[in-house]
Amino acid sequence: MQNQQGERSDEELIKLIVKGDNSAFTLLVKRHQRGLYGFINKMISSNENTEDIIQETFVAVFKGAGQFEGKSLVKTWIYSIARNQALMSKRLKANEPAHFDSLEKLSKKAGFGEQLIPDKITRSLQIKNCISNAIDKLESSNKEILILRDIEGFSGDSVSQILGISTEAMKSRLHRARLLLMEQLLKMRCNDEV
Repeated sequence: MQNQQGERSDEELIKLIVKGDNSAFTLLVKRHQRGLYGFINKMISSNENTEDIIQETFVAVFKGAGQFEGKSLVKTWIYSIARNQALMSKRLKANEPAHFDSLEKLSKKAGFGEQLIPDKITRSLQIKNCISNAIDKLESSNKEILILRDIEGFSGDSVSQILGISTEAMKSRLHRARLLLMEQLLKMRCNDEV
């Protein structure tokens, strides 16, 4: 099964990987490694560890391809594996302080382009930094749900599957995380900027 661009679907790639097609695995890695990098790096805030976790994730995907049941999207399955790998890594490095990377990708998605005049560029950077700092102050469970839903753009069902919680619980946690983010923005006096 191919998509509109003539590329094989993730599900088809998994079937080919099970049959031993290494080029299918390479394509799956290329397709998802950039998004995974952003997601994991925001969760654990360590470029070096992020690369290790991505590698461990794709090793697990390769080894577990035969056990993929198709109950979710392949992308959702991969992100679930990555989340679990990141959480394991965080447990091992529990004494390291959390840090949240910049929201440069988010600002581009929000329309902050190259054509902005200097004042608007400065303002958009201030807003981005303020939001990034506010997210940085949240607990990891609130960070991860905001990153998955609002930054990475996963559907509610996909976020629920990745986190292993019901859709209702996901909605509740997302609402609470958004409220806590707004509270942080107000405490930081970012409300004038945002």
